[in-house]
Amino acid sequence: MTIRAALGIAALLASLACGGRSTAELPGPMSRTVVRVINHNTLDMHVYAITGSQMQSLGVVSSLSQAAYELPAHAVATGDVRIFADPIGARTGYITDRIVFSPGDQVEVTIENNLALSNYVVR
Repeated sequence: MTIRAALGIAALLASLACGGRSTAELPGPMSRTVVRVINHNTLDMHVYAITGSQMQSLGVVSSLSQAAYELPAHAVATGDVRIFADPIGARTGYITDRIVFSPGDQVEVTIENNLALSNYVVR
């Protein structure tokens, strides 16, 4: 093999290694899906996102406050999720129905003091 051929192969391999993703593959700012949790309950809530059989912690919302969490990429890719609010210090929690959304939507979950009255909306 000549030096010129070896340099050509080395340059080709270097360009492939540094290529990465094209800008067409990168998610745009509108592809973020945010879950906003409004906690009217007197207990702190540990909030989870459930996609299929996978459950991932989003965070903890203090009592009588609110917080916003970005959904994990695998949940955004599937386009549906369930949100589970697990009260810290109680045995029963609130779980939503299957929520269908598009990337860039905002899911708002309101946790009431009476968990049976809790609800959600997609905006």
